[in-house]
Amino acid sequence: MYTRYFAIWICLLLVVSCKVGKDYQRPKLDLPEKYRNDTDINNDTSALSQNPRDFFKNKYLLGLIDTAFEKNSDLLLAVQNIALAESALGTVKLNYLPEINAQINSRYTKASQNSSSGQAGGNREIKDFNASAALTWSIDIWGKIKREKEEALASYLQSQ
Repeated sequence: MYTRYFAIWICLLLVVSCKVGKDYQRPKLDLPEKYRNDTDINNDTSALSQNPRDFFKNKYLLGLIDTAFEKNSDLLLAVQNIALAESALGTVKLNYLPEINAQINSRYTKASQNSSSGQAGGNREIKDFNASAALTWSIDIWGKIKREKEEALASYLQSQ
């Protein structure tokens, strides 16, 4: 009696666990083009859009700007985060490819003369060699690899 109920519960759990999530769709937001009364900072007359060498003429100030760019820890951290996200995206893309594993083992054992093998007078040396290879390929039935790729791509785009 209990075995029957247990089997029914297991079947129900298996059916429920096979549910696949929906694809993410970004909601449409009604956002204003500009925040309050801000002016457009992407115009050509802005000082931020120009090269500092064209805008500033003082060589000492340009040297300080170069030093600030070279030693800016926030900028260096951002560059490292972009590189990390790029490598994570590349690693996740490799999940679609098959995986090949190979292994070679060898073992040499010599039994003591005082052991049962040594006292029997037989060969006390044991040489064992083993080689194996495996090929695995994950089929993305439930969308796990696809979701990992989407997550890595979103992380990469977020880091830029």
